Amino acid sequence: MKNNRKKQIKEILKNMHKIRRLFSGETMCYYQNKPITNTQFIVLGLIKNKENIGIKEIAQTLGITCSAVTQIINNLTKNKYINKRISSADRRNIKIKLSKNSRKNINYIENKLLKNFYNLFESLNDKELSTFCKLNSKITKNLIGPKNLSKK
Repeated sequence: MKNNRKKQIKEILKNMHKIRRLFSGETMCYYQNKPITNTQFIVLGLIKNKENIGIKEIAQTLGITCSAVTQIINNLTKNKYINKRISSADRRNIKIKLSKNSRKNINYIENKLLKNFYNLFESLNDKELSTFCKLNSKITKNLIGPKNLSKK
């Protein structure tokens, strides 16, 4: 690996870590005095796009464990963002739907969260943001999982 390329990758990793620390576990917004994190919002979006989606499918889509999804789902249920229904055919199968309140207000929540992320990219002009989006898409399309990471 060329020295300059290695230096640039280290800088990217350092900056990614800063961004991750800024947003991980942080409550991104409140809706009706109930907190919602970025990850919870992503899960709400998955549920919005596919009603009765299962925990396993959410976990596969996000690349996280089923137990992590269960924790997210439990918090969303506690705050009345979603409703859970156990399948009568298979009690292990839990189907998830948006609550009536969430269905009505998901656009409001989305706008509040996007406003928070807007600040992150405020320093980029339109052309730079477009380039960033293209590069980010290219990088994430190559992600297949930990098995692709170098073990050297």
